[in-house]
Amino acid sequence: LQEPVKLPGSYMQERELSNVWSRIVFDGVNPRVAIDRAIISINREIARKMEEFGYLKDGQRVREYKIPTIESVTEWMKNAK
Repeated sequence: LQEPVKLPGSYMQERELSNVWSRIVFDGVNPRVAIDRAIISINREIARKMEEFGYLKDGQRVREYKIPTIESVTEWMKNAK
């Protein structure tokens, strides 16, 4: 079992998944439409946060965002000793 990758702004994924459910079940929105809208919101927020933290500038990558893996965290822990 592994947790999904966390990116700056990825909290929006959980929020929008909940919103998609509500739009489909309570508002009767077509699932494809609800999901497509959520994808736009999620991508916009992730890009905004990546720019805020200095990984993107005007939509272009400025520096690499290293996604932590089990292996890299284990390596960090070994190096910290």
